[in-house]
Amino acid sequence: MIKNNKIKLVSVLLISVLLIATVTACGGNPLERIVAEAQKELPEIQAMLGNDMLIEIAAKGESDLVYTFTYLIDLADHSIVRSVLETEIEAANEIYESLLQDLRNVNVPSPRVIVEYLDKEGTEIFSKIYR
Repeated sequence: MIKNNKIKLVSVLLISVLLIATVTACGGNPLERIVAEAQKELPEIQAMLGNDMLIEIAAKGESDLVYTFTYLIDLADHSIVRSVLETEIEAANEIYESLLQDLRNVNVPSPRVIVEYLDKEGTEIFSKIYR
């Protein structure tokens, strides 16, 4: 279950990087445009994640791009899941750093990429902020 999420996460992030490239020529708040474009892709992204997890992509303020992954299944032990997620996030650091640089390139002020994993009750299991 969690091992497959790494591949799915990479796919999601790559889609987002491509979306950033498509909105650079438009006016207005680049982060809001990126999220608006990402919202159009959510049904396809959700299909990749399946029924075990829900993804939300949102802008918080003018600088935070937030990916929230919510497990829709019971997780027996958060500490084990957290440990696995920490390893997977570390393996994906290059992708998140690239995404952060892309946000800088489209003039998002002091951008941050926030990745959150929640259980089905909304309790945080793990999160990481890229600055």
